[in-house]
Amino acid sequence: MKKYLKTKQLVVLVERNVMNIIPKRVYAHEIRVLRLMFGGDKIRLDPNFSLKNIAEIKLDRSDEYQRLFDLYGEDPVTNQPWVAKAFGEPFQAEFEKGMEDIDELISEYSPEAPIPKIEYKINPSKLTKTAIIEELEKFDVECPSDANKDELAETLRELWGMTEPQPA
Repeated sequence: MKKYLKTKQLVVLVERNVMNIIPKRVYAHEIRVLRLMFGGDKIRLDPNFSLKNIAEIKLDRSDEYQRLFDLYGEDPVTNQPWVAKAFGEPFQAEFEKGMEDIDELISEYSPEAPIPKIEYKINPSKLTKTAIIEELEKFDVECPSDANKDELAETLRELWGMTEPQPA
Protein backbone atom coordinates (compact mmCIF):
# COMPACT_ATOMS: atom_id res chain seq x y z
CA MET A 1 0.00 0.00 0.00
CA LYS A 2 1.37 3.38 -1.00
CA LYS A 3 1.94 6.04 1.62
CA TYR A 4 1.40 9.66 0.71
CA LEU A 5 2.86 12.94 1.84
CA LYS A 6 0.75 16.11 1.95
CA THR A 7 2.80 19.14 0.96
CA LYS A 8 2.59 22.51 -0.78
CA GLN A 9 4.49 24.02 -3.66
CA LEU A 10 6.07 27.47 -3.47
CA VAL A 11 8.89 29.57 -4.94
CA VAL A 12 12.03 30.33 -2.96
CA LEU A 13 15.19 32.29 -3.71
CA VAL A 14 18.39 30.29 -3.35
CA GLU A 15 21.37 32.56 -2.70
CA ARG A 16 24.36 30.59 -3.93
CA ASN A 17 26.55 33.68 -3.60
CA VAL A 18 26.05 37.44 -3.72
CA MET A 19 25.94 37.48 -7.52
CA ASN A 20 23.93 34.28 -7.99
CA ILE A 21 20.40 34.27 -6.57
CA ILE A 22 18.17 31.69 -8.22
CA PRO A 23 14.38 31.44 -7.97
CA LYS A 24 13.32 27.82 -7.61
CA ARG A 25 9.89 26.16 -7.42
CA VAL A 26 9.99 23.55 -4.66
CA TYR A 27 7.76 21.51 -2.40
CA ALA A 28 7.60 22.80 1.16
CA HIS A 29 9.50 19.87 2.68
CA GLU A 30 12.28 20.32 0.10
CA ILE A 31 13.33 23.57 1.80
CA ARG A 32 15.06 21.50 4.48
CA VAL A 33 17.37 19.94 1.87
CA LEU A 34 18.21 23.34 0.37
CA ARG A 35 18.95 24.78 3.82
CA LEU A 36 21.36 21.92 4.53
CA MET A 37 23.08 22.40 1.18
CA PHE A 38 23.36 26.20 1.10
CA GLY A 39 22.76 27.35 4.70
CA GLY A 40 19.52 28.38 6.38
CA ASP A 41 19.97 32.09 5.77
CA LYS A 42 20.47 31.55 2.03
CA ILE A 43 16.91 30.33 1.39
CA ARG A 44 13.92 32.68 1.50
CA LEU A 45 10.53 33.09 -0.08
CA ASP A 46 10.46 34.87 -3.41
CA PRO A 47 8.71 38.21 -2.78
CA ASN A 48 6.92 37.84 -6.12
CA PHE A 49 5.30 34.60 -4.96
CA SER A 50 1.80 34.94 -3.54
CA LEU A 51 1.15 33.11 -0.28
CA LYS A 52 -2.57 33.14 -1.02
CA ASN A 53 -4.29 30.03 -2.28
CA ILE A 54 -1.35 27.64 -1.95
CA ALA A 55 -2.90 24.28 -2.79
CA GLU A 56 -2.02 21.14 -0.88
CA ILE A 57 -0.56 18.33 -2.99
CA LYS A 58 -0.33 14.57 -2.31
CA LEU A 59 2.90 12.84 -3.31
CA ASP A 60 3.93 9.21 -3.08
CA ARG A 61 6.53 9.10 -0.29
CA SER A 62 8.91 6.59 -1.90
CA ASP A 63 8.75 8.34 -5.28
CA GLU A 64 9.48 11.65 -3.57
CA TYR A 65 12.48 10.25 -1.72
CA GLN A 66 13.90 8.97 -5.00
CA ARG A 67 13.17 12.28 -6.77
CA LEU A 68 15.04 14.23 -4.09
CA PHE A 69 17.94 11.78 -4.21
CA ASP A 70 18.15 12.05 -8.01
CA LEU A 71 17.85 15.85 -7.92
CA TYR A 72 20.29 16.72 -5.14
CA GLY A 73 22.64 13.72 -4.97
CA GLU A 74 25.16 13.33 -2.16
CA ASP A 75 27.04 15.66 0.15
CA PRO A 76 30.53 15.71 -1.40
CA VAL A 77 32.17 15.73 2.05
CA THR A 78 30.30 12.86 3.71
CA ASN A 79 29.02 11.00 0.61
CA GLN A 80 25.67 10.78 2.38
CA PRO A 81 22.59 11.60 0.27
CA TRP A 82 21.24 15.09 1.05
CA VAL A 83 17.74 13.63 1.33
CA ALA A 84 18.94 11.15 3.99
CA LYS A 85 20.66 13.94 5.93
CA ALA A 86 17.41 15.93 5.88
CA PHE A 87 14.83 13.22 6.53
CA GLY A 88 16.45 9.90 7.40
CA GLU A 89 16.65 6.69 5.44
CA PRO A 90 14.11 5.51 2.82
CA PHE A 91 10.82 4.06 4.07
CA GLN A 92 11.35 5.86 7.39
CA ALA A 93 11.78 9.35 5.96
CA GLU A 94 10.28 12.01 8.18
CA PHE A 95 9.22 14.50 5.50
CA GLU A 96 6.96 16.22 8.02
CA LYS A 97 10.08 17.67 9.64
CA GLY A 98 10.51 19.69 6.48
CA MET A 99 7.03 21.15 6.77
CA GLU A 100 8.24 23.10 9.81
CA ASP A 101 10.60 25.01 7.53
CA ILE A 102 7.77 26.56 5.53
CA ASP A 103 6.25 27.99 8.72
CA GLU A 104 9.61 29.50 9.60
CA LEU A 105 10.05 30.96 6.10
CA ILE A 106 6.56 32.45 6.19
CA SER A 107 7.19 34.00 9.61
CA GLU A 108 10.41 35.56 8.23
CA TYR A 109 8.65 36.66 5.05
CA SER A 110 8.10 40.35 4.57
CA PRO A 111 7.31 41.83 1.16
CA GLU A 112 8.91 45.06 2.40
CA ALA A 113 12.22 43.38 3.24
CA PRO A 114 15.02 44.49 0.94
CA ILE A 115 15.71 41.84 -1.65
CA PRO A 116 18.87 42.26 -3.67
CA LYS A 117 18.07 43.14 -7.25
CA ILE A 118 19.12 40.35 -9.55
CA GLU A 119 20.97 41.68 -12.54
CA TYR A 120 20.84 39.55 -15.64
CA LYS A 121 23.36 40.50 -18.27
CA ILE A 122 21.83 38.37 -21.01
CA ASN A 123 18.82 39.53 -22.95
CA PRO A 124 16.64 36.40 -23.39
CA SER A 125 15.97 37.45 -27.00
CA LYS A 126 19.66 36.91 -27.78
CA LEU A 127 19.59 33.31 -26.58
CA THR A 128 18.78 30.42 -28.88
CA LYS A 129 15.34 28.86 -28.55
CA THR A 130 16.98 25.76 -27.02
CA ALA A 131 18.84 27.86 -24.43
CA ILE A 132 15.62 29.71 -23.52
CA ILE A 133 13.81 26.39 -23.06
CA GLU A 134 16.64 25.12 -20.84
CA GLU A 135 16.36 28.25 -18.66
CA LEU A 136 12.56 27.92 -18.48
CA GLU A 137 12.89 24.29 -17.39
CA LYS A 138 14.82 25.51 -14.33
CA PHE A 139 11.53 27.17 -13.32
CA ASP A 140 9.55 24.00 -14.10
CA VAL A 141 7.89 25.73 -17.05
CA GLU A 142 6.70 23.33 -19.72
CA CYS A 143 7.22 24.65 -23.23
CA PRO A 144 4.91 23.59 -26.05
CA SER A 145 6.86 22.39 -29.07
CA ASP A 146 5.10 24.94 -31.29
CA ALA A 147 5.83 27.97 -29.04
CA ASN A 148 7.78 30.67 -30.83
CA LYS A 149 11.06 32.04 -29.56
CA ASP A 150 9.70 35.54 -28.81
CA GLU A 151 6.92 34.17 -26.57
CA LEU A 152 9.41 31.97 -24.74
CA ALA A 153 11.84 34.88 -24.34
CA GLU A 154 9.05 37.04 -22.90
CA THR A 155 8.15 34.33 -20.37
CA LEU A 156 11.80 34.03 -19.33
CA ARG A 157 12.08 37.82 -19.09
CA GLU A 158 9.14 37.84 -16.66
CA LEU A 159 10.58 35.00 -14.58
CA TRP A 160 13.90 36.80 -14.36
CA GLY A 161 12.09 39.91 -13.14
CA MET A 162 12.81 42.01 -16.20
CA THR A 163 9.79 44.29 -16.32
CA GLU A 164 10.39 45.79 -19.74
CA PRO A 165 11.59 44.14 -22.94
CA GLN A 166 15.33 44.57 -23.35
CA PRO A 167 16.84 45.97 -26.53
CA ALA A 168 18.08 43.24 -28.85
